[in-house]
Amino acid sequence: MRRSERISAVTKLLVDRPHQIITLAELGELLGAAKSTLSEDIAIVRDTCQRLGLGRVETLPGAAGGVRYVPLLSRPVMREVVDQLVHSLSDPDRILPGGFLYMSDIVASPHLLTRIGELFATRFYEREPQAVVTVETRGIPIALMTARALNVPLAIVRRSTRLSEGTVLTMNYVSGSARRIETMSLSRRAIAPGTRVLIIDDFMKAGGTARG
Repeated sequence: MRRSERISAVTKLLVDRPHQIITLAELGELLGAAKSTLSEDIAIVRDTCQRLGLGRVETLPGAAGGVRYVPLLSRPVMREVVDQLVHSLSDPDRILPGGFLYMSDIVASPHLLTRIGELFATRFYEREPQAVVTVETRGIPIALMTARALNVPLAIVRRSTRLSEGTVLTMNYVSGSARRIETMSLSRRAIAPGTRVLIIDDFMKAGGTARG
């Protein structure tokens, strides 16, 4: 296999499995290359990602070590993503009755959601979240891509109890916008006690749901 082919394969494997360690033995078996050769290939991928601000490729020494891709965006790339969102959301035609913004096209764009998830992952990576939490329903796509970028589980807080969730923890809260008491629930199996979570939602109007 030629070097260009190996580098393409290594890049694909790393990007598809963010934060997951892939051992050199696994790569060697798949690509039919020696560890020394793979180390050179990985160095090229690492330097390219670093130069273009496309994330970080880390090598971990030891018997259980290997290589992993951490999708941390550079500041210029983060600014590019934010500017794109600002430009899209600034369109006056997006304003809906009640002061809401039409965002269905944004939360339905796989490419843009991936970038948003990587942006949130970059912003909160050093906090070492162990899970991402969101409240159904429109925050789910953004939260899912953030969880993928961090390689942590996603837990969904629901506004109605489902039998398929098993035993649930139920919370009552005062809706900040409607000023009425509402209920949300979370499966007790979704998050272990003491888990450090990152809360992601599509927007916050008055903060009642987040406080709940």
